[in-house]
Amino acid sequence: VTAAVDAILDRLSGPGGAGSIEVLVIDSSLVNAFAAPGRVVCVYTGLLKALPSADEFAAVLAHEMSHVQNRDALASLARRLGMTVLLSALGGGRGSSAAQGLLADLVSLRYGREAEDRADAFAVELLADRGIDPAAWPRALASLRDSGTANPGLLRYLDPHSPIDERIARAEKEAAAAGARAGAQPPGRATAPSLAVDWDALVRSLPSALEPPQE
Repeated sequence: VTAAVDAILDRLSGPGGAGSIEVLVIDSSLVNAFAAPGRVVCVYTGLLKALPSADEFAAVLAHEMSHVQNRDALASLARRLGMTVLLSALGGGRGSSAAQGLLADLVSLRYGREAEDRADAFAVELLADRGIDPAAWPRALASLRDSGTANPGLLRYLDPHSPIDERIARAEKEAAAAGARAGAQPPGRATAPSLAVDWDALVRSLPSALEPPQE
């Protein structure tokens, strides 16, 4: 799992990419991923199981890379907790008790419409630039929409302020334009996955307290 995630991250973080980012894979049934201060992206195994391909995971990762690059998580936490308390908590000062709630805040963090629209556009452009079908992002959104999960982590992508079907339609248009500019094959017509990752094997290998790995 780590090798596959690293390979996808290396592909996305090539020359001119978003820079050094660390991805942590967390064993949990939550269908979620989030950007944390310090150029870290946390991904739950529940999300990996909800996505049918490496391309779609790359799209989610590209989306989170935008939040990292624009420090959306830090800005949102600062607004929620107050900059003084946040800096004290991160520095282990008098506000260190607030640090206990930072992770819970990050897990449930939802960005504004502007930040999400920016991350959507960033994802399709980065995918196209790295030779990955940019339509993987609207497909990822559709997979999350259709996953049937009631997990609140999904709400990070299905923001009620931006109806999901409209968001998917907008992402499809952006993906088509990005693919054309990159001279890529028209979205949806690829005959093979863009990334050399055995996604089915990766998902089967994921550990879970609820679903023990198959022998």
